Amino acid sequence: MKPDEGPTQAVDPEFHAVRCLLCRRMRPAESSGLAADEWDELAGLLHRYRIGLPEVFVSDTYCDECAVFYRQLMTYGHPGQGLGDWNTHLPPVM
Repeated sequence: MKPDEGPTQAVDPEFHAVRCLLCRRMRPAESSGLAADEWDELAGLLHRYRIGLPEVFVSDTYCDECAVFYRQLMTYGHPGQGLGDWNTHLPPVM
């Protein structure tokens, strides 16, 4: 939450949010009518929408930044999988 933003009005007793599986940030679900473009930490989300933890229903997804990172990771591998040893498992050429 930005420093100049105050909390919004209190919301319904059932607050639906989505949580990023990698960075754990959260935002209101698109279906809740309160959808926001900004992802926030759990404490910031609870403060902004004046809700308690038991009132939050959470679904898992990936935020845009983590989705890009995850696609790159699946495409190019993790840093330990460099190209330097890509042929070490091939049989010798005769």
